[in-house]
Amino acid sequence: MTVRILAAGRASGLFTADVDAVDLHALISSFCFFRVANRHTFGSLFGRDLLAADLRPHSRRMLGGMVIAYLTTDRTED
Repeated sequence: MTVRILAAGRASGLFTADVDAVDLHALISSFCFFRVANRHTFGSLFGRDLLAADLRPHSRRMLGGMVIAYLTTDRTED
């Protein structure tokens, strides 16, 4: 399913990057896991609870922006 969505996005011109579905999944998962795994460290260092309900809209916008940038940025692979 995800591969079809990525292919359709590229075919329509919305997604300009040739993105691997597993890489996209890793990007999203790593952001989500980081917030959980580092909740207490960030709370101690910066006084911010990464899972606080009032930060959820900001986190969604930030992750959404990262995903869109990843899907729409032309780049050369190493």
